[in-house]
Amino acid sequence: MRRTSRSLLPVAVPIEQTVKPIMGYLGLLMLCLLVIAFVPAISTALPHAFGY
Repeated sequence: MRRTSRSLLPVAVPIEQTVKPIMGYLGLLMLCLLVIAFVPAISTALPHAFGY
């Protein structure tokens, strides 16, 4: 098996530097999830468009 010089895990990057940008993305995902779950018109629009 051939080893590469580049590691798959970025061990030199602090966890704070990694988590900060991800939090905005996760917040947006949670907001979208809540909208889809609690606004029935959005979650039923596509099946209704196809006649189900």
